[in-house]
Amino acid sequence: MIDAHLHLQHIPRKRVLESILAEAPAREVDYFFCNAIKLADCELLSELAAEYDSIIPFYGAHPWEVPNLTEGWDRELESYMAEPGCGVGEIGLDKARDIDFTAQKDVFTRQIELAGQYRKPVMIHVVRAWGEVLPVLRKCAGSTVFLIHAFRGSVEVLEELVDLGAYVTFSWKLFKQKYGEPVSKVKSLIRIVPEDRLLLETDFPYIGEKVFSTLTAEKYFECLDETYHIAAALLDRDVEDLKNQTRRNGSAFLSLPSSNES
Repeated sequence: MIDAHLHLQHIPRKRVLESILAEAPAREVDYFFCNAIKLADCELLSELAAEYDSIIPFYGAHPWEVPNLTEGWDRELESYMAEPGCGVGEIGLDKARDIDFTAQKDVFTRQIELAGQYRKPVMIHVVRAWGEVLPVLRKCAGSTVFLIHAFRGSVEVLEELVDLGAYVTFSWKLFKQKYGEPVSKVKSLIRIVPEDRLLLETDFPYIGEKVFSTLTAEKYFECLDETYHIAAALLDRDVEDLKNQTRRNGSAFLSLPSSNES
């Protein structure tokens, strides 16, 4: 399996992080797409990636962090771009927070530029800002590969993203909030994504728990396993087949060799 978006560096208890990474091979988890939110995350992610081949680091500044950036932030981020196998993320635009939107757009655009310059895959966060994000993606489509994290938009937006070549993830939180109620929208959305561009994520440790210190390695693996089982049910697919497909998809997104290739 691949967990296509999470933040292992934000797990407050080191013992839980170590347990997740130690148990990953036995749990058949190949890669963790581990995303920075603030630039201060980058050094720790770099260290973890150097120690564990399963961690794929994405370096970037989340739109919520824009007010905290100081002069030269992009040079600091660029210093990580020489690392092989890394990506740029989690970046994007978010209108749900009262954060200077012009500044958000400037930071987002600069990070997209760096991703294109260094040929890095991009992890994108979007909340209520598709009208501003889509023009940027139209310009960089073909030169930069991008993944939309935890998609929550409309059918029309998703269809355009697919046309632009986007990879798309669906999250544990979305499934838990929507699955078991009317599932028609979630089901219609996930079925729009071509099978070779679908990925799944937990966003761990941000799974809705108010007290992160109560999270355990077992809870993490339960979330990941449940995510795959719900997605397989929505798609009417065998869960093992879906795991193999998303493993190939994640490898293609990163241009990594797939462990399932014949």
